[in-house]
Amino acid sequence: MKRLMLILLAVLLLAGCGKKKTGPQPTESDPNIPPPVTLYIPGSNVEKKTDGAVRLYGLEDDSYFGISNMGSHLLVMGNKGLTVLTGEDGQVRATLQTDAVLAGTVKDIAPTGVAYYQPTSRVVTVLNPQLQVAGKMELPKEIVGDPCISIVKNEVFYSTGSELRALNMTTGISRLLRQQTASTQTLLGAYFDGTVLLCRITDADGDVSTEYISAETGQTLAHGREDTALLTVGDRYIAQWQEGVLQQTAFGVRGEAPQSLQILPPAAETKDGRAVIPGANRVVDHVMTETGLELICYDLNSGKRIGRTVLPGVRAPIAFSGDGSDIYMLATDTEKTCHALYRWNVAKSGTGEETVYTGPLYTAENPDTEGLAQSRALADTYQTQYGVKLLLWQDAVKVTGGHTLTPEYHPQIINGMLEKIKPVLEQFPEKFLLKTVEAGWIRIALVRDIAGDADWAQFWDGKDCWVILSAESDIASCLLQGIAYGVDAHVLGNSREFDTWAELNPKGFDYTYSAHVVGNTNYLTEGKRAFADLQSMTYPNEDRCRIFYYACLPQRAELFSSPVMQAKLLRLCKGIREGYNLQKRTETFAWEQYLETSLAYVPET
Repeated sequence: MKRLMLILLAVLLLAGCGKKKTGPQPTESDPNIPPPVTLYIPGSNVEKKTDGAVRLYGLEDDSYFGISNMGSHLLVMGNKGLTVLTGEDGQVRATLQTDAVLAGTVKDIAPTGVAYYQPTSRVVTVLNPQLQVAGKMELPKEIVGDPCISIVKNEVFYSTGSELRALNMTTGISRLLRQQTASTQTLLGAYFDGTVLLCRITDADGDVSTEYISAETGQTLAHGREDTALLTVGDRYIAQWQEGVLQQTAFGVRGEAPQSLQILPPAAETKDGRAVIPGANRVVDHVMTETGLELICYDLNSGKRIGRTVLPGVRAPIAFSGDGSDIYMLATDTEKTCHALYRWNVAKSGTGEETVYTGPLYTAENPDTEGLAQSRALADTYQTQYGVKLLLWQDAVKVTGGHTLTPEYHPQIINGMLEKIKPVLEQFPEKFLLKTVEAGWIRIALVRDIAGDADWAQFWDGKDCWVILSAESDIASCLLQGIAYGVDAHVLGNSREFDTWAELNPKGFDYTYSAHVVGNTNYLTEGKRAFADLQSMTYPNEDRCRIFYYACLPQRAELFSSPVMQAKLLRLCKGIREGYNLQKRTETFAWEQYLETSLAYVPET
């Protein structure tokens, strides 16, 4: 995160470098070009369902991969060529049918044209708004990787491996930006109208770094990271990167402090996505629901959620674009099973909300201390109400149990984890968890990440039972499993019910007493089941803890339908009642829900 701040504070906030040069200019349109064709399909199902807010434009096939604003026009990019649309009716103003324009080769789009690169021939082609060729240039054979092109600056930036060079598309003069004989330099992108370049540096030892450099001087401006998606329009930028479960979205104008969209995006919960539209300074979250594709639009200028709509019969968004009040989306139309273009008039889907979702960009070094204090106050109520200790932020990584932990500093993520913890704790009787560790506590640490493959961990530290939960884990499930170990240890010390536990197992069975999970699947046969799963066959306490865990979950009756599993569940529940002095409680506890013989106390009448 520290490296990312260098990008935002040292690169994105820099003043512009040098004068902007004018690129290829529009030319007279060909008089032989046929009249524009209108792609708008009136009366479509999606238009009816959205009360006219969304229009459908028909495309010829499903070979499209992108859309982008080109001044007042919209450029539609496909494997078979390029198409320029204009007007609300989606009139085709120009087309370029060529197999040379393929996905990934379009390098720059501006109001004055579009530039693309053909790797096989090493040729850069610049088209005017009518998609007529305005210029071509062949790059040197020594080029490494693809070039970056700036139509505004009228320059092509390329690498020979050891050299970074800038080539003027009018004069053909090449100038040296930077030379590093001991490293290989690969260009990754050009930003802010071609004044800042992103470059990957690979040294002789194979170590890789990412740098933002000046396209004027070749000077390193800041170190970056390749997993940051940066989009710019003029001096305005929107950057996205994944930070734990949170998809960070930062935005701003060069010379001003960066802001962020401070919400948990749908991507964190539904694995759908978020699209940024720098031309309109907006963000669109998209979520696939049972009724269709839901679009939620945030205006970064006001920070408000300004539009929300559901598109029936639409799925799999491919690309978004826009530079005004309307937003274009390229997606798959399920009715026609092909790609289609949609134009959303956001104002017609207004929310009327006044909540502001934007604010300062917080970092690990400069977190939202007020928000963290509120999270801490909420966690403290859990201690009073449920008898557990919750460790947040820096406190959560002080005791690790041998694990490498990354602290979580986003209050909204921590609060989301607390919300998922509460229903689990509510299942237990009053003071149950407080009694579980008689000389200590059940301590629950909430972290961003646990290094390695584990997304949760449990261990004992002296007198305390620790459960570490990562933000990426199934919070409720993992917490329940972690608590099970504390419950088992308490019952062992306060009841005799587990003394002859092994007698409940099939004849000839022995636990493996190994962390390596192996076992006989014959013991998992329905009707003859003797264990909850293979992990239950490793240790006796694992057997009991897995039974406790599954018994607390809904819709697990079939798991406990065999005589052996009923006998084990009954023994477990009797042990808990005895160990926690619950014999005269009249309720049926969560872990007793699948018992065929109730243990709930019935008072004498």
